[in-house]
Amino acid sequence: MATRRITRDQRNLLLFAAAMLLASFALVAFLLIQADARNADGSATDEGPVEFGSASALAQGIQTGGPRCYPDLAGGTKPLCLAVLDGHLVAVRALVPGSTDCAVSVDRSTLGLVDCNGGVVDAHTLDQFAVSVATGKHDTLSVDLRQLLAPRASTPTSGSAATPPASA
Repeated sequence: MATRRITRDQRNLLLFAAAMLLASFALVAFLLIQADARNADGSATDEGPVEFGSASALAQGIQTGGPRCYPDLAGGTKPLCLAVLDGHLVAVRALVPGSTDCAVSVDRSTLGLVDCNGGVVDAHTLDQFAVSVATGKHDTLSVDLRQLLAPRASTPTSGSAATPPASA
């Protein structure tokens, strides 16, 4: 019984078909993962703790250069500013209370917070995100975007503020 050998063109066609099939599976897997990670409105659903680096370095930088604001880390409506309030490193929601579109930013001439119209904003009046600092060699600051806390008029309590580690 004679067997037929596969020609070079047939082999190339089989390899091409296999590569296209593999690429199709990869594309479908990518799209499924992306769809799973988004809400119906297109915002990201993974709004858990976000790490910002060394809490002591951040606190020192904020004390000399003013608060650090981030427009939106989660793809939704959660802009934040890292600031030092009452001696504690905090993450405040960078939206004017009662507003959904008036972002808070830093006035570089005064190093204070201002609203979208340039008016001064007291950081004590802003909602805060829960923050924590990892203990040990790395003092990493984490902000939990899922935990929005009411403004604190006085010294923040545990869970809403992190005491910046002492400078070495």
